[in-house]
Parts: sequence; C-alpha cells; structure tokens
Amino acid sequence: MKKRIDWHSGFAGALGLSFRRYRDVLEIQREVPLTKEPLRIDFLLIRKKENIEIDNSIGRLFRRYNLIEYKNPRDALNIDTVWKTIGYAGVYKGTSKSVNAIPIGEVTVTIIRSSYPRELFRIWRSEGKHIENTAPGVYQIQGLVEFPLQIVVTRELLDDDFLAFRIMKRNAKEKDIADFLEITNGYESPGDREDLGAVLNVTKEVNFDVLKEKKEDYMGYSVVREVFKEEIERDIETVAVEREKRGEKRGEKRGEILGQKKNMESLQRKAKNLEKSGLGADQILKELGLI
Repeated sequence: MKKRIDWHSGFAGALGLSFRRYRDVLEIQREVPLTKEPLRIDFLLIRKKENIEIDNSIGRLFRRYNLIEYKNPRDALNIDTVWKTIGYAGVYKGTSKSVNAIPIGEVTVTIIRSSYPRELFRIWRSEGKHIENTAPGVYQIQGLVEFPLQIVVTRELLDDDFLAFRIMKRNAKEKDIADFLEITNGYESPGDREDLGAVLNVTKEVNFDVLKEKKEDYMGYSVVREVFKEEIERDIETVAVEREKRGEKRGEKRGEILGQKKNMESLQRKAKNLEKSGLGADQILKELGLI
C-alpha cells in the first residue's frame, strides 16, 4: 500500500519557517473552527502588532486577520473552491463575539497551491476581473470581493523565505534543497525543529531519489539524519547481517578444513596400527574404505 503523504503537516512546517522572522508578531492557528459545527479554515494568521510590516511577497497583503487555505498537488482549485474559501472568511467575520469586532477591512484571504490555475484565471479575465502579479508566484485578484484576495503559486516563489515551499514540490532543484539546509542549519528551537522535520518528511517522499543520491552530502545536517533515521538504521542492520553471513561462511569453511584435518589424522593413526598387524598396502586401503 502506497504511503500517504502528510501534505498539510509539511505545509504547516513551511508556513512556520516562512514567517519565522515574525513569530513574535504573528500567531499561527491551524484548522480553526469557524462555527460550532466542523467548518474549518486551514490556517489563520493573526497579526498581533499592527505597526509591524510583514515584509515578504505573501505577507505584504496581510492585515490583522489573515485566512489561508492550502491546496496540495492533488486538490483542485476552481471557482467553487475559491467561493467556498471566501465563504469561510464571511463566516469568520460574521461569528465574532460582538458586532463588527472583526472589521472586513482587517480580513485577507490567501489560497496557496503548487501550480498555476490557468483555467480559473482565464474565467476571471473573461469576466473583467483584474489579476495583478505583484511578485513571482503571487497574484492579487481585484474586483471579486471587497477584502484582499490572493492566489499563491508555490513553484514560482523566489523569496528565500519560501524555500520550504519550493523543496516540497516534485523534482525540486538540488540547489534549492542545499540552500534550504544551509539556511536552516542553525535553527535549534523546538518549534523550528518540528517545522523542519515536517517539511523534510514531505520533501523525502516527493524527491526521494534526489535526497538519496545526495544523502552523503546532506548527512552533516542533524535534521537530515533525523529524517533518514529509519533508512540509516536499516542500512546498519543490513551491513550487520551481511557481516554475520560472511562470518558464518568463513566459520563453515574453517570447520570443513578442521574436519578434513582431523579425519586425515585419524586415518593415519589407523593405517599405522594396520601396518603393525602385518597387512599389505591393498588390504590396509580396503580396511580404511579408500578402495
């Protein structure tokens, strides 16, 4: 049975690493219930300090309440998906504790996926919607709703902040993986380590051949050793088994040689005793079973 890739945990790790510089001013909540029933948005990023600008290509749009919906490579992104996510924003705003406690002007929606939504953008352009490509991989949609809405294509992102997203795509560039490991090598806090593990677990599943080929180059990074712990233990076990087998074969060979030597010594002793009894050479050989 094919192992299921935990894309959402990988994305959660990538999101945490991408905004780690703003960890003091951004609170990231995962799978936030929007109603008493199980209606959830994937991520809610709340800016805790209003005077701090989030200075990367995704975060520049952010206001106070920022809803993020993540679509893994198997998920569709069509007009209904977008309106469903917009609906989440409406529910979130409309179920606040008091009237207008969450002003619509403080809400943004971001939908993130790996590939460019060609058909969706074609429909919007045909309807007169304006799609502004504000940075590589970031598309702001104007004229659809009154609050800021953006679609992010992770394979097009160029900011180093978003290397984590780029290495979680199939056929990731070796340079991106190497750069990611170099940049994150000094991350030691438990939160960072957890995020790193989540990202690399997905990267290992979708880029196993690349990582395996370069595994020896990457083993200097402790987080890589943790991710490849099972494979390393299997390799060690395989080597130990092979050594044991070779040892058994050598032992069998030594035993065979020792047995032959003992057998020869026994035959020599019997031959001497038969000689003393006056038997001829042919008779001695017959007695020893050699002819």
